[in-house]
Amino acid sequence: MEMANQQIGCIVGDCYYYAKGNKCQADNILVTTNSFSKNAQEADIGFEMASELSPQEAGASSKTSCLTYKPRNSSDVPVGGA
Repeated sequence: MEMANQQIGCIVGDCYYYAKGNKCQADNILVTTNSFSKNAQEADIGFEMASELSPQEAGASSKTSCLTYKPRNSSDVPVGGA
């Protein structure tokens, strides 16, 4: 399903993709379960690997994480977006 004019809210002010008005400017976003996220952050898994991963059941929004986050002042190349 393709969504036109998608807008993503973000209140993580120190994220590389954070924009004025609490918006996310990443071109791509990877959302996972919290349990997957704990291991994925150490392996630096990003959006470009999404097609190789198996879907997981979260059961509730409180059990999900966004792996697109990168610190605003990081020297790392951002994963999953602009």
